[in-house]
Amino acid sequence: MRLLHTSDWHLGRRLHGEELLADQGVFLEWLLALAGAERADAVLVSGDVYDRAQPSADAIALMDRTVASFARARIPLIISSGNHDSAVRLQYAGAVMAEAGIHLRTSVEQVVDPVLLSDEGGQVGVYGIPYVLPDAVSSVLDVERSHSAVLGVLLQRIREDAAERALDRVVVMAHA
Repeated sequence: MRLLHTSDWHLGRRLHGEELLADQGVFLEWLLALAGAERADAVLVSGDVYDRAQPSADAIALMDRTVASFARARIPLIISSGNHDSAVRLQYAGAVMAEAGIHLRTSVEQVVDPVLLSDEGGQVGVYGIPYVLPDAVSSVLDVERSHSAVLGVLLQRIREDAAERALDRVVVMAHA
């Protein structure tokens, strides 16, 4: 299984007042070309797709072009949300995008919904853990308010889910 992992694209970021979208577009074109040249089975993006929770229209347009390019190339993208992303906004059209091979993991409930990939060795379950604020989920998960406690519970749920699915190969990606 050939997986290419990235994170922290921060689309729409400005650096010292300079717009970075053109440079970010060049990077994303390079990433697509690299994924194709290396025959990646999937590209994983562990959070902070956008630089802010309400990204600019130009940042959204760049993301739209990027996911469309990956879908056309039939290279799956597996994306989890980060602390700079709005999980709700990033998840928009998630069901439709999944049909095109763009898999979004933005909520605690989706942690036990792996993207299943296959190769000559069988199935691989890719589990995405989005950035989770302990204050927002500790009561739902019935754990203390700490990142380590929340991540511990989520990892245990992933282990249990992988065992139920009889997955021998598991990849966990997180923005934590």
